[in-house]
Amino acid sequence: MGEAIAELERAAAESEMARDLRIAAIAHAMLGDVAWEMGDAAKARAEYEASLTLVPDASEVKAKLGAVR
Repeated sequence: MGEAIAELERAAAESEMARDLRIAAIAHAMLGDVAWEMGDAAKARAEYEASLTLVPDASEVKAKLGAVR
């Protein structure tokens, strides 16, 4: 699981640097999902918020953020 998380974090960072915001947003949303499943609501919230900063119209991510609040 640790390798998968590291890979998603790397994808998010690299995509943001390359300005491929949709991919970065998806990576942040997936990291939020993992954090939520692991019981880390604060990390999940932060990742969902990062995702929405990049792609504000992502309704599924908005719903997930609402669930962790």
